[in-house]
Amino acid sequence: MAPQRPQAVRPVAPSAPNRAQQRIDGRRQLTPQRPAAAPNAAPNAAPSARQQFQQQRGQRPQLRQNVAPAGQPPVPQTRQSIQNRQALPNRQAVPNRQAIQRSLNRRNGTPRIDAQAARRGRFAGAALAAGAGAGVGAAAIAANSNRTARPHAGRQQARAARMIARQAWRRGWRAGFVPWVGAVYWPYAYSDLFDYTFFPYAYDDDYWAYAYDDMLDGVFWADGGPSVAYASAPPSGGAAPTRAALAAQAKAADTAAQQACREPGQGITAWPFKQIEQAVKLTGEQKKLLAEMQDAAKRAADAFKAACPSATALTPPGRLQAVLARLNATLAAVEIVRPPLDTFYASLSDEQKARLNLIGPTLGQSATDKTARQDLMTANQQACKDSKPGLVNLPIESIEDAVKPTEAQQPLLDQLEQATNKAVEALAAACPDDIAQTPPGRLAQTEARLKAMIEAAKTVAPALDGFYAGLSDEQKSRFNTMTSDVADDNG
Repeated sequence: MAPQRPQAVRPVAPSAPNRAQQRIDGRRQLTPQRPAAAPNAAPNAAPSARQQFQQQRGQRPQLRQNVAPAGQPPVPQTRQSIQNRQALPNRQAVPNRQAIQRSLNRRNGTPRIDAQAARRGRFAGAALAAGAGAGVGAAAIAANSNRTARPHAGRQQARAARMIARQAWRRGWRAGFVPWVGAVYWPYAYSDLFDYTFFPYAYDDDYWAYAYDDMLDGVFWADGGPSVAYASAPPSGGAAPTRAALAAQAKAADTAAQQACREPGQGITAWPFKQIEQAVKLTGEQKKLLAEMQDAAKRAADAFKAACPSATALTPPGRLQAVLARLNATLAAVEIVRPPLDTFYASLSDEQKARLNLIGPTLGQSATDKTARQDLMTANQQACKDSKPGLVNLPIESIEDAVKPTEAQQPLLDQLEQATNKAVEALAAACPDDIAQTPPGRLAQTEARLKAMIEAAKTVAPALDGFYAGLSDEQKSRFNTMTSDVADDNG
């Protein structure tokens, strides 16, 4: 009987699940970075793209340190990769330290002004602090006595800040100082001259503080400067206006300002002579004195017409000259109007003076308003004595960053800084820390403040002209278009 040949043992083929597991194990050995299937996944299911991304993200810190995930071999490294990783912290640390140092210091090594100091270091710093809930009593924050007093007053004050006083009053808003509308600086100066003299409490209590700040801001900044934030914030809890709405508002405001500039004393800018005659019940002699005041008002309007710009000033020296022209016209108007106005007011009896006050709005005369006003006036007295880095340091630092002056140009910028500081001191000498109790007294205050503003502008002009003349065309272009976002980046 022939021997039986041994049968070859045929390997048993693995089941389908075993074959799948072998493929997965093989892939892990070839590509250890690839994540395993999620724990809650089915045994045969491949990991989803989201699971792979999450697992790879969790493995990155370990892979950077050459520590492989549990159960996987370490990632091989070359000598060059190790050297590159070891040198990386040193390569990054030096530039970062230099960048931080540059952001904290100016080119001459002096510390930069921080955002809080810039905000408070202004004539209107007390009002801005009140809006932030600090520096002024609770009554000042709760009352509608300044631009930022109530959370929902943002829209009202933003719109009122672009309106002539009587338009704001019709909406129940106290009027604010309007510095620039298009090409016109202080477009409603003519009507403010009368309305503020007789109805000062219907204006913001910080009217003159903002007038000082806006005069300097409007020269250095093409968009009016950082202080415009108080007048452009969207309403609390509401949506910001669209670009088209803002453009339409700006166009309407510019048209109104040009009209007020070309025809002061007409329409809504006209002084209320007829109302005075009807409400006050003047005698024959008093009517003659009112006619003299009316004639003076017409001559004052002619002074404003002469200072009406024909085009928008696009350079800082040009903007400063526009400011000076408008201030000189306003001062000339005060000097024309003040004598007959004083004579007319002095002729009125106490009863007639009380009737004259009824012509104007009653805004700002409540007990809460008076308490808030006193708080703000007290804070302004201290603010006037303090330094003004928001008006001096901030624009000079921003000019330096935008223009990047050469070593030869730097002394001229230093001279501009010194001149700006002297201008601020001149304004502080006529600080708006009080409101006179009578119209003649308020007009006298206006005259003193206008003279201080003119002196300040004349102090800055030679240094600004000298610095600007020494710039290249490229540098001039940067200075011409310097806007408040430069200050925001620095702060």
